[in-house]
Amino acid sequence: MSVDISVVTPTKGRVVLVGGLLESLHAAADAFTGSVEVIIVDDSPDREEAQIRSLCRDHHARYLRGPRKVAAKRNLGTRSSEGEIVAYIDSDCHVPVDFFTCLADAFQNADPQVGAIAGPVVMSGVETTTLKWFRDTQELNQPFAWPDRYTRIPWAATANCAVLRKAFEEVDGFPEDIPTVVGGEDVTLGLRLTYTGWIVACSTDTVVYHSRKTGDSVSSIARRLCLYGRSSPWLCRQFPRRTVRRFNPVSATAVAVLAGIPLVRRWRTTPLVVGGATFVTLAVREAFERADATTGQGWLRQVPVVVLDWSFSAGEFLGALEQRSPSLLFARFGYMDDEYFVPRDREAERS
Repeated sequence: MSVDISVVTPTKGRVVLVGGLLESLHAAADAFTGSVEVIIVDDSPDREEAQIRSLCRDHHARYLRGPRKVAAKRNLGTRSSEGEIVAYIDSDCHVPVDFFTCLADAFQNADPQVGAIAGPVVMSGVETTTLKWFRDTQELNQPFAWPDRYTRIPWAATANCAVLRKAFEEVDGFPEDIPTVVGGEDVTLGLRLTYTGWIVACSTDTVVYHSRKTGDSVSSIARRLCLYGRSSPWLCRQFPRRTVRRFNPVSATAVAVLAGIPLVRRWRTTPLVVGGATFVTLAVREAFERADATTGQGWLRQVPVVVLDWSFSAGEFLGALEQRSPSLLFARFGYMDDEYFVPRDREAERS
């Protein structure tokens, strides 16, 4: 039997979440008139590996032992798959029962130039006090909502993105030379498709639900943002035309620390005091900018949100050092643009 849709999911650990994903994929496959294969690419330690292998057997999924980097895992899974449509879904997600039916319909009704379709990623599960407090973060999970707001985008988060095999092969898949374990590989794939002439279209029907369990603490959110930020300077090197000048508060703080070195003897202070003062001043200023524009109310609550967002800026700072490129210390990769983001016409859709 030929395979219509292949699902490729990279993971490391997350046994319970993988089990939930496989259960939902199994139910969706049963409700689909076509054929589906599910491939889990894993590099878990021995005990968790055995558990995930068992889950794959229970839900008729293929298990592949994979490399460490997520991009390489997705490439391995894709090149081992058979479907003409390859859906990338993260291991901390689950799908509704009509997912494959909606995905197949979306491709069937799409323009011939469409090489990928992205769907909304909806957060599910209990929203902890931490997540409620940091709901205003500007850096976290923005691409998840893009398919609800746009009909076309230049790249999509691979928590919920399906690609035609021929399009994947034409652009040689995900980049395996990216310096981070995860982060930036989905951007690269999407831009490779877009700049080759393929369209990354959006479908509001192909929804995936993302568990809040993998990001419910300040430390886990900060680590994730820092990791994604580290890929930004590398992306600037790959796509120079998307590089934009931007004030980086972490880079500015580092410059202040260096500038404070000559003051050690004269003012009997330390460079860290100068850096700390710079950091606090910049954080409070941005908190005021984010607060009520008229009254300034709520600025104090915005301070920890600003600092958490700066985890991404810290990653950019580290990434620029890794790339040995001082010019990127005050630059950011242009994730969004006006050229390829096509907003939805709500009036037309309603009529």
